[in-house]
Amino acid sequence: MGDVENAAAIQTSWGDGTIDSLGSISTRRNPPAILLVEDDASHAELLMRCLVRHEIHCVVHHVVDGEGAMDYLLRRGKYSDPAASPRPRIVLMDLRLPKIDGLELLEQIKSCPSLQKTPIVVLTTSAMESEITKAYARQANSVLCKPTDYSEFVEMVDCLARYWLQWNRNPWTAESSASSTPSSQSRQ
Repeated sequence: MGDVENAAAIQTSWGDGTIDSLGSISTRRNPPAILLVEDDASHAELLMRCLVRHEIHCVVHHVVDGEGAMDYLLRRGKYSDPAASPRPRIVLMDLRLPKIDGLELLEQIKSCPSLQKTPIVVLTTSAMESEITKAYARQANSVLCKPTDYSEFVEMVDCLARYWLQWNRNPWTAESSASSTPSSQSRQ
């Protein structure tokens, strides 16, 4: 029960979208949203600290189980207000989750017409080939094994966030990509 209580505290302190954990005010009007589905509060906090460390401007909405993820994505219950549950640019999720496990959650998201294009990155401690294969079979966009080395984990989160939040274009940002894409520099 302690992990669930801690996870709720993390969501409250990180999810307002204007002030990050260091007290810095975001300079972006509408920072991209990430839905983090992670039942281990220490893993969730570590990931969020890495985002702040690398000055990745985003809003992290953290839920602790697969059922909470579906409630958020389908805007049910406490997530019924679209302003409080913006469509995530990306879903970061663990495979081993309570209530609805990660593989079932992938199936539910990808079988829902309004959600099936949502990019999903699986972050797992398991390097079992069978689980990785099952995640891709259920249309995960990427599967990353969480490194046990802290510096490797920090580097992975930085690369992951920069790719999915800054460079990658998805169906919800395609219209605005021309105005937000870094300008190309001519090669000389």
